[in-house]
Amino acid sequence: MANAILDAIENTPKMDEKAYQAKMYAISAEHFGKSVYAFYLDVLISAKNKKKEKFSLTVRRKREKTSVKIAHSAIKLPAEAAKATVKTSAKVFKAPKRLINSIRDFLN
Repeated sequence: MANAILDAIENTPKMDEKAYQAKMYAISAEHFGKSVYAFYLDVLISAKNKKKEKFSLTVRRKREKTSVKIAHSAIKLPAEAAKATVKTSAKVFKAPKRLINSIRDFLN
């Protein structure tokens, strides 16, 4: 084992000043900060691109003309609003009944 370590040390190429400075920069705080900054810029840019693609009014995963997209959303939004209103009003009417039943169950 000791011979293998000594052989590895002997066979390791000598490092010149330029390679040494490159290695020192690679492990420096300045390089780390720059690489982290570049990583977060990449993350922000990819997130913005994803949002653009997601909110670009694409319908059925196909690219369509803007007028068609706007027409589809103008038709869909009122229908969704009506559904939400109906669901909410049904919950409002059902809530007192549920409350009374739970009180009765608790008292029994």
